[in-house]
Amino acid sequence: MNKTIDTVNKTRIGVSVILITISIVLLFFTLISGSEEYGSTFSGIVQNSPNATPWVVLLIGSLIGYKRPVFGGFLVFMIGLGMFFFFNFQGNFFFTTFIISLIIPLFGFLLLMCGYYLKKADEK
Repeated sequence: MNKTIDTVNKTRIGVSVILITISIVLLFFTLISGSEEYGSTFSGIVQNSPNATPWVVLLIGSLIGYKRPVFGGFLVFMIGLGMFFFFNFQGNFFFTTFIISLIIPLFGFLLLMCGYYLKKADEK
């Protein structure tokens, strides 16, 4: 039983780190890639910052999930479902966007289940 708890805890930490990494990389990518329209300067990045809002929200959810996996996992799952719908069914379809927006709710669900398992194991 102790080995299972250790494995679930390592999975929770790994999923959290991957989610935080994805959030940070895509946040910076969104800020920099959209700033080309505004001159690719610091002011262009600031003017483009509203486009990065979904990734900031995901980063906050991921950070919450690191400390509180059940609540944070639920948040990331819901944010991921919203992103999946918005990015895939509201405009042009790109396979890369489909994969990234599918990974986010999957990892959110995994984080939620790991947190739930650890919470139930602590109660015993």
